Order: sequence, then C-alpha cells, then structure tokens
Amino acid sequence: MAINKCCYCIPLRIGVIIISIIWILFGAYQTAKGIASLAITIPNNGVFSVGLFQNLRAFIIVSVILYALVTIGAAFGLIVVLCAHKPRKLEIYAKIAYIIAAIQIISNIIDIAAVALLNKEMKKMCSQFPQGFSSTANQFANYSTDACSSTINNISSASLAYVIIIAIIVTIFVVYFAIVISAYARKKREQEDADKTNNPPYY
Repeated sequence: MAINKCCYCIPLRIGVIIISIIWILFGAYQTAKGIASLAITIPNNGVFSVGLFQNLRAFIIVSVILYALVTIGAAFGLIVVLCAHKPRKLEIYAKIAYIIAAIQIISNIIDIAAVALLNKEMKKMCSQFPQGFSSTANQFANYSTDACSSTINNISSASLAYVIIIAIIVTIFVVYFAIVISAYARKKREQEDADKTNNPPYY
C-alpha cells in the first residue's frame, strides 16, 4: 500500500520536514543529556558496586555516539528536503532513515539492558541486607529481607515493563517515519522519471 500522506493528513514533504526536525531535536537532546550524565562524578557510597556504574557509563557512551549520528543524519535529510529536492539525495536520506530506525532500536535495547542491570544490582543489594550496609543505607535498617525483596521486585518489574512499553511505541513510530521518508523519495523519483518520459531531451 502506497503512502501518499504522513499520518493520513499531512503532505509527504511537510511530514518529512517535521520528522527530520523531531529527530534533530530528540537526537540533540539525548546527546546533550548523555554528555551531562558522563560529566557527573558518581560517588562510591558502598551501596552500589563500582562495576555497575562502569557498565552504565559504557551504555551512556554508546548512546551518546548513536544519538549524535541520528542528529547528523536527520540534519542532512532536512537540508536535502529544504534545499536539494534531488531524488538521488532523497534516496540516500531514505537509507539513512532506516539506519536511524535501527539506531533507535539498538538504543532501546541498551535502555532495557541498563534498567535490567540496575534492577539486578538492587536485588543483590537487598539480598546482602542482613550483612549490613554503609551509613548512607541506614534508612533501610527497619526493613526485613523479605519486605525488601518484595518491594525491589515490584519496582523492578514496573520499571522494566515501562521501559519495554516505551521502547515498543518509539520503535513503531521511528519505523513508520522511515517508511514515510522512503515513500517521499520514491514519489520524487517517479515524478522525475515521468518528466523525463513526457519531456525527453533533444539532441
């Protein structure tokens, strides 16, 4: 089924411009947020392991690189749509759009893995409760191990379910955006081919 409108009501070109702007803003925001997170020094307070923060830091670095690529790719596409109008370049942007979709899916997987890792660390912390914590964790002293485990399990399940649901929704949108951009590139190619057929060059 051919797509002639973005979201069934917006002309394809306008839709592609809107999608490109959304990707630029979202990519720039996520990149800046990741860089800011890397700049924060996380103290070793004895509650969480150093390895956890090292792993989370690695996830953040990968996310920063991926979202920087999203921002660059979307910026290229916006310039092409606004200034170039060449089917060839639009076809390149269509391929970039699918790469952006793949990057977003990878980023979603990283987010899920990071939440799962944090949840695992929280459960480990809870299982070590009887052994005692540092002074920063004394607020948990009145909780039994069973109560702690139950609370952590509920929080872990809810947080993981939330991240997965968001990942699914974002994936659906980003794949649809890529399809819209591809449809616009194909439409411009068909228009150019039709113009060449109807107005063949004279030699």
